[in-house]
Amino acid sequence: MMKTPRSGVILALTVLCALTARGASLETTLKRGERLFSEKKYEQALELFLKAADENPGTPQGADALLMAGVQYDWLAGIKQDSALIEKEKEVLLRLIRQYPQGPRIDDAYLYLGQTYSGAVRVPVKVDCPKAIGLYEKAIAAATDRAWIKAQAKGRIGQCLRLQGREDEARAAFKEVEEKYPGTPWAKEAQKLLASNPKNE
Repeated sequence: MMKTPRSGVILALTVLCALTARGASLETTLKRGERLFSEKKYEQALELFLKAADENPGTPQGADALLMAGVQYDWLAGIKQDSALIEKEKEVLLRLIRQYPQGPRIDDAYLYLGQTYSGAVRVPVKVDCPKAIGLYEKAIAAATDRAWIKAQAKGRIGQCLRLQGREDEARAAFKEVEEKYPGTPWAKEAQKLLASNPKNE
């Protein structure tokens, strides 16, 4: 059996230690960003998440950072009532989809991007229901074991259908959420939407 030269072992250990330290540092950065978000310091959190995404391409944490950057833009858009920030959110989510097409955050990305087109954001935007529905359907297809994503995306499809005046289809979507995803927050939302009558509102 051939022995690895001592210098090779030292080099391998040095690289491993550096990668481990980088991973730990990245986790710390993401936790700090989440703490800033919970403290409503969205601009500081945004800066941190964008930097983490830029410095860690191709990693699961890089995908997490991009998703969280999109969330910060959404909150900032609502606070500032600035729809231009929703365009920034779209850019970040599209970047996430391009860079991580098979990644663990792809379903979230499609869901949140769909919301930017269906008007389910904190500032008035131009609504494009056909585009939104296509994105929600991708979120449902990608969310293999995440019922809440499927429920929310299907519920949002129902809202889009209702906006388009397709009430029977909208009600069918809400009913599907209620029946297929009973333990999710959107099951309760679907019940409310089924009970409401848009013609009387």
